[in-house]
Amino acid sequence: MTKLSVNVNKIATLRNTRPHLQIPDLVHLSKIAIDAGAAGITIHPRPDERHIKAIDVDAIANLLRSINDSNLGDRFSDTLALVFPSSEKAASDTLTLPSASSGKAASDILAPLSPSPQKTGARGGKNLSYVAREIEGKGTIKLKPEGKIEFNIEGNPFEGAYMEHCLRVKPTQCTLVPDTLAQSTSDHGWNLPEDLDRLRPVISKLKSAGCRVSLFMDPIPQAMKYVVEAGADRVELYTEPYAASFARGDQLAVWRYRETAYAAQTLGLGVNAGHDLNLENLDHFLQEVPQVLEVSIGHALIADALEFGLYVTVQKYLAICNALRLSSELKE
Repeated sequence: MTKLSVNVNKIATLRNTRPHLQIPDLVHLSKIAIDAGAAGITIHPRPDERHIKAIDVDAIANLLRSINDSNLGDRFSDTLALVFPSSEKAASDTLTLPSASSGKAASDILAPLSPSPQKTGARGGKNLSYVAREIEGKGTIKLKPEGKIEFNIEGNPFEGAYMEHCLRVKPTQCTLVPDTLAQSTSDHGWNLPEDLDRLRPVISKLKSAGCRVSLFMDPIPQAMKYVVEAGADRVELYTEPYAASFARGDQLAVWRYRETAYAAQTLGLGVNAGHDLNLENLDHFLQEVPQVLEVSIGHALIADALEFGLYVTVQKYLAICNALRLSSELKE
């Protein structure tokens, strides 16, 4: 299963336009995303605090620590209801699906989470319909609990207070991004092997603090060996070029990502992905790029939340992330 980490930067951007009001409440909305089934929360504190502020880093760390230290039993059933919102659960870890003779199609169960036709055309719904056909009359599917909520802090370790934040709150994952203050958003990955020598000690320090380390990288298969040499655990593939190509109707651009993911996985690296993924292009990406462990999505997801509400929007993205997992389990 591909995990969804919700990037809440844009919520902080809106809040900062009326800082005296503290509306919207970043912590409260992060909790809603988690309640909806998100596996993690991502932030990207920039040195100028254009969105995430230092106080936010600690506030979200405290929220996730509190959730993870509490009883997570209810989260398991939330995940079941997430994928099959109108079904009846046969047991705490199983879900009984309708048989073909029950008069209730599995597609009826999945329909509430199908992405909006206005937003996706046939693509999003097509994938979920395919899964519905797979599960029709198949009986019971075992679903696994999600585990603890992850905290992912993105940023440039050579600028601002990034390292200070990470060493203080010790997030699950540190995603190192080579952005500068002049950039409005991340727009390229690390230049390896040129950046190798300065990245090595930083990665070592973060891993010694107990953090998993991921490097933000362009889809260049031959660069993956240097990620291993740097000591990182994962790569996050920069997907803006894929998203732009997909929007132009070019669905072949994903193959470069497939090749890079394969190269990374062959070397023992985990593969994440992020930047401009949305309800239209996420399905195709996950179908074509194998074993993506996590997608971090913020801008499009928060924009969709203005239309659908945050809770439902998170479920829409999770329906896509879960679809291939369900299809795979049914074939076993």
